[in-house]
Amino acid sequence: MGQVALGGRPGQHDLERQCQQRAHGHHGHRLGAVQHRGSGRKRGVVQGLRRRDVERRRLTGLAQLDRGALTLAADAIAGAGRVDLYGIGASAIVGTDAQQKLHRIGVVAFFWNDPHSCLTSATLLHQGDVAIGISHSGTTRETIEALSKARSQGATTIALTNFPLSRLAAGADIVLTTAARENSL
Repeated sequence: MGQVALGGRPGQHDLERQCQQRAHGHHGHRLGAVQHRGSGRKRGVVQGLRRRDVERRRLTGLAQLDRGALTLAADAIAGAGRVDLYGIGASAIVGTDAQQKLHRIGVVAFFWNDPHSCLTSATLLHQGDVAIGISHSGTTRETIEALSKARSQGATTIALTNFPLSRLAAGADIVLTTAARENSL
């Protein structure tokens, strides 16, 4: 999982392309925007900055990756009876993607993004199961509560967060950190 499956932002380039298409229309026509002289140069600068930013994030992610924690998480997931993932808000996108990828490799996995469903799921877990809490900030109360409940039931718990000293990380058996930058939008 870790860097390989979750270290980047899946679909980020697709999202950027869609935004560009909307700004310029689907056939390259601008929608009421004025073409400024030098826009080609500006586009080149933006693309150069984007490439450097992507490379910086890739290198930061590799440096931040705890291979020992990644191995522990992979072993726990591979040996689990079931894997339940929890994430609220934007973390739901990551959770849905992770569940789908786990299913593709034959791991029985369920993703929950409703706080009540998260707690119900966590209550039903036991030793031999794995619970993964996903929160960029590591402070999402509902995710912290679900992971805590799963741990009290005997499940191995994994926190996936950008902040290794967060409350979510503190309550997990294994911590996988990301190197993602979350926008305020």
